[in-house]
Amino acid sequence: MEITQLPPVNLSPVEETSLSWQYLEGQDPVDFTDGWSAEFLIESCGNVVFRTAPEMTDFGLISVTVPAEVAQQVRSARRIDARYQARISSPISGLNLVWQGSVVVLEII
Repeated sequence: MEITQLPPVNLSPVEETSLSWQYLEGQDPVDFTDGWSAEFLIESCGNVVFRTAPEMTDFGLISVTVPAEVAQQVRSARRIDARYQARISSPISGLNLVWQGSVVVLEII
């Protein structure tokens, strides 16, 4: 399983946050409608606080919406509040992927 570190995502504590990534093979988007599946997680202090199945398209897009309540739950005094992970399962054995990165909750003044 290949693990790829991605840039941090910013979550809003006052409104839901929409996140999207695109996966390309070479320069072509992967058709995620053909047997692929995925799970998106947000972990804080070793506990999974949010888990959902992202929307996957034939243009290689993986999209997820994170409720503001999740951002409020993981907000902390630390610079990095939590981490996210997208676990992508391929219909072809050995091509499973894990994308991961940090979660930062935006400060609202």
